[in-house]
Amino acid sequence: MMKQSIRNFIIQTCVVALVAFIIQLIWEYSQCGPFYIADDLTGHTRLMISATIGDMNMSIVLLWMLMFINKDVNWLIGKWYRHDYTIMVFYALF
Repeated sequence: MMKQSIRNFIIQTCVVALVAFIIQLIWEYSQCGPFYIADDLTGHTRLMISATIGDMNMSIVLLWMLMFINKDVNWLIGKWYRHDYTIMVFYALF
């Protein structure tokens, strides 16, 4: 049982990290790219990757926080309640 919980925790964390990275990378390049002018492509790419990794880490922390609050490692694939949505909205706003 414990091995399965750890396995599910790792799988869900990796899936959220991958999906968040892809979505945040698209967001950073489409919305922030025009506002940051860099002298070279490498500096611009590093800036976008840095922002994407920060956003991805915030998504992972939110996942872990909701797993802890719900006391369920499989929270992501289970039923979501009103307090889950409230936490996500406040986390996104602040």
